Amino acid sequence: MEPIAEKRKHRRHSVNIQGIFSSDRVRGEEGTVLDLSIGGCRMLSPSSSSFSLDTMIELQIRPRQSSSIFIPNAVVRWTSQSSFGVQFLTMSAYESDRLAQLLGALTT
Repeated sequence: MEPIAEKRKHRRHSVNIQGIFSSDRVRGEEGTVLDLSIGGCRMLSPSSSSFSLDTMIELQIRPRQSSSIFIPNAVVRWTSQSSFGVQFLTMSAYESDRLAQLLGALTT
């Protein structure tokens, strides 16, 4: 049996972090950030079924030990009954550095 090739660009980290997201239809909805990487995440939320593919959102990731990381431009890439996948499109260099530091702390 051949191993399955990983198609992701960035390593995912299993996390359980509070997040708050907004779109043109949803404002300030709480969810849980799961499977976090430098390029995106999976969000657990009861509102996931209200999103369609390519919905633009903004997201705040709220780690317990540090201040929030703000991603102003992200896009929904897939949805299920209870979760949805998000690709981060743009964020400031400062926020990108903070996300990289958070992910680096998870690997040590």
